[in-house]
Amino acid sequence: MRTLCLFSLLAALTGLGAGCETDANQLAPPKTTTDLALQPSERDVLATVKVGSAIRILLPPPNEPGVQWVIIANPGRTLVQITDLRPAKDAPEKFAVTFQAVRAMRSRLMFAAIKPGQAEADAAESFSVIVGVSETEPPGPGL
Repeated sequence: MRTLCLFSLLAALTGLGAGCETDANQLAPPKTTTDLALQPSERDVLATVKVGSAIRILLPPPNEPGVQWVIIANPGRTLVQITDLRPAKDAPEKFAVTFQAVRAMRSRLMFAAIKPGQAEADAAESFSVIVGVSETEPPGPGL
């Protein structure tokens, strides 16, 4: 009897834990999407979005030939990546990736331009984007 109760409890906890994970395929479509175009003159950027909305990060072309942009940090609990990092269709020579805000909190995204197989610490260039996510519309001017 104790074993049966233990297995039932374990199954219930596993089910609850599975329900807490957020997958990009399970998200409702974003209510709005804000574009944030990163500039080489600003390597550390702050942005704010509302829960349920998305932020599309536009990266400039890397300065060095043979390097490519990679995401080196996204904790994923606040911002869920909903598109791959790829060339932007509507912005020639830029690269875009979109994240959806799923909970109110602050998150840090980091991007690095590296050669394939190169260590992230040896990046030719990088960007850091701190995104504040709130339950209400962020105060002040938009991005």
